[in-house]
Amino acid sequence: MIRNPIVRKKQTVKGRVSTRKNRLRLFVPVDFSLSSYNALRYAMHVANMCEGTIDLFHTLQNENISLSESPLTMHHSLRKEESEAYKKLNSIKEIINDFGVCVTSTHVAIGDAIESLKIRISETSPDVVVLDKNEKLTLWNSLKLPCLYVPSMIIPRTPNNVLMIRDGRPIHEKSLKPLLEILDHGNNKLTVVDCVQSIKKMLFKYGIPIGNSKIDFTHKYELVHSTSGELTKVVSKYSPDLICLMQKRRSWWRRLLGINAHQKIVFEIPTLIIPDRND
Repeated sequence: MIRNPIVRKKQTVKGRVSTRKNRLRLFVPVDFSLSSYNALRYAMHVANMCEGTIDLFHTLQNENISLSESPLTMHHSLRKEESEAYKKLNSIKEIINDFGVCVTSTHVAIGDAIESLKIRISETSPDVVVLDKNEKLTLWNSLKLPCLYVPSMIIPRTPNNVLMIRDGRPIHEKSLKPLLEILDHGNNKLTVVDCVQSIKKMLFKYGIPIGNSKIDFTHKYELVHSTSGELTKVVSKYSPDLICLMQKRRSWWRRLLGINAHQKIVFEIPTLIIPDRND
C-alpha cells in the first residue's frame, strides 16, 4: 500500500527540475515518424500534468546503415547517423523544456531495437513506457513494465473518465504508479470493471492498492466470455478517455502458439497496460 501521501510543489521555471521526490518518469522511444511524435506529444501533456520527467530514446538499426566494402567508411557513416540523431533529439529536448517539462536523458542506441530498448530501460528505470499504437502490442509482454499506447492523431487532454478493466487478480503497487499519478492530477475519478466469466467468481475479489490517494472509484462487474469482442462492448458502454488494462499471463499452450490475450485489443483511446503481479 501507499503509506505516505506525496506533497507536490509546482514547477515555475521552464525545464527546471522539480523538488518533488518520486516523480513520474516517462520513457519515450522516438523514431522521428508522425506517429511517434504524436505519442511524445501525449507524453509531454502527462508529464506536465503530473510534474514528471521524460527520457528520450532512439535506435539506429543495423539494416538502416549503408553497407560498404571499407570498414572505415562504414564506421564514419554510422557515426554520422548517430550524430544526426542526437541533433534531432536535442532539438526535441529544447521544445519539451520550453513546454515546462524536464528531459532527464537523451540516448541513441545502435543495433536491435527491442534489445536496445530493454537495455536502456534497465539503465533508466522508468515508471512507464509511452508508445504509439503502431508499435507491436506485445512489446509490454517482454518489457514487464507499464506501457501507455497512444492512438494516432489524438489531441492530448487530461483524462477525466478513466476505466480500469481487470479480472480480479492482485496488482503490483509500483505498476499502478502511472495510473495513480494521472488520477491524482485529474478529477480523481476511476471506474473499475472486473470482467469475470461466471457469477461465482464475483465472490472472490482483490483490493486495489490505492493507499492514501484520494481517488473516488466505482467498482462494477461485467460478465464476459470472450476477450476482444466483449471487452470492446465494455469500453463502448463506459466511453472512457483513458483505459487501463491488466496484462494477462499466457498459459503454456498460448506461449507455445504465440497467442496473447490482448494482442487484438487496439482501442482508439489511450491505453495503459500494466503487468501481472506474478510476472
